[in-house]
Amino acid sequence: MKLSADLSGTQLSRDLRWIQDSPVLFNDTCHECFVSSILPECSSPLFQPGYALAPEAVAFIHNALEHKRWHLLGIYYETLWHYLLDQHPAIHTLARNLQVQKADHSTLGEFDLIYNNLNTGITTHLELAIKLYLGIPNPSQDKNASHCYQWVGPGLKDRMDRKLHRLLSHQIRLARTPEGAAVVASLGVAQLSRTICLQGYLFYPVHGYCPPPENCNPDHLKGYWVAESMLSHWLEQQPSGLYYFRPAKLRWLASLHENESQKKNDKSSLLQSVAGIREPQLIIACTEEADGYNEQYRFFVVPDDWQKRAELASEKQR
Repeated sequence: MKLSADLSGTQLSRDLRWIQDSPVLFNDTCHECFVSSILPECSSPLFQPGYALAPEAVAFIHNALEHKRWHLLGIYYETLWHYLLDQHPAIHTLARNLQVQKADHSTLGEFDLIYNNLNTGITTHLELAIKLYLGIPNPSQDKNASHCYQWVGPGLKDRMDRKLHRLLSHQIRLARTPEGAAVVASLGVAQLSRTICLQGYLFYPVHGYCPPPENCNPDHLKGYWVAESMLSHWLEQQPSGLYYFRPAKLRWLASLHENESQKKNDKSSLLQSVAGIREPQLIIACTEEADGYNEQYRFFVVPDDWQKRAELASEKQR
């Protein structure tokens, strides 16, 4: 994967718009620290729909990413937020990725962002996270909500309940530790507001029932997941005329718009391309329109043994 090839100016512009507009997975109905939006209103072009980044802005973001583990979706997402906040006239960033150490020099934690809102005078500690979780069906569960431990990352290394616990019990409370309070004081900050922005997608099983997780934002972004052996049958139930794309991971944020038709798959070629997969694959279904191929919905295809492994992961050390 090449940074400049997969993250064009058009893609960066679309992703910057996405993080401003897309709904959060959890809002203040779950916990007071969760926020639905971050940026104050602004009339600058960057913060308006349809804005296209200038070449020098694209080069700036590429340069920022090249000094990081840019292949990780979370790093990419965080870098986009850094850029937006730095460009906002009402925001003054005081610190980003600021580590807090214990007396023995081990790391206690890290402040994702500390910034000052120049309109209100409020200084905020902001934690950022981008997550994609797949829901595990459970026939005996409540019909209105699922447990957060039923939602796991596609690689089974992440689980929603654990992430929420870490955000709320550790990351957002860092300033309340003696070590964290000393770091905040060194910035000249006397009072700190605390906020969490958690965005992403929740993918629901095609076969089996899994309602939304408890206390989540009902307007969250949604997709599906299906086992490889069930994919052919499921695709037959989908509208005709769809084409399927397998985007690089850094293109998982904004709705897909693709001009290069050679990357498309029809149903037959999609089935061939995922035959025998060992890891979940994100697929985006598109219609062909005058301006190219535009996303209709997205889904993960998972190996046939994935659900069994996911069930074990959801039960482990709750």
